[in-house]
Amino acid sequence: GGQSCDVDEITFGYWLRRRRKALDLTQAQLADMVGCAPVTIRMLERTVEGYRATGPKLRWRAASA
Repeated sequence: GGQSCDVDEITFGYWLRRRRKALDLTQAQLADMVGCAPVTIRMLERTVEGYRATGPKLRWRAASA
C-alpha cells in the first residue's frame, strides 16, 4: 500500500512552483522573500513531507510572495 495524502498537499507544491516561475524567481529568491532556507522551498514544491513539515504561516508567506 502507498502512503495516502491529501490533494491539497500535492497541489500546493505544484501551484507554488508555477507561481514562483511565473514571477521569474529562483527558489533562493523566494526563500529570501519568505524568510526561510531555499531547501524549505524545494521541499514545499516537491514533496508531501515538505508540505507537512512546514507550518501554515510559512506556507501563507510563500503563497503571498
